Amino acid sequence: MSIIQSLLRLFDPIAYREQQTEKRRKADAKQSAENPDQPPREGPRLMCRICGYEGVGEFCPRCLAATMAARRRR
Repeated sequence: MSIIQSLLRLFDPIAYREQQTEKRRKADAKQSAENPDQPPREGPRLMCRICGYEGVGEFCPRCLAATMAARRRR
């Protein structure tokens, strides 16, 4: 926070609040334009070679090891 912002907050809290609201509104608009509400894309489904756990990621949460491999088609 700059000295000017601190003085503005102290001597003119209404103007300071309006500036902060405007900054928040612009930041929210920019964020929504950059990152729309879409679910993240999942990677390929993998299967643990030891316990058979199916999921996404290199490490199996059950075995706690890097035993995930591409799932075989049935």
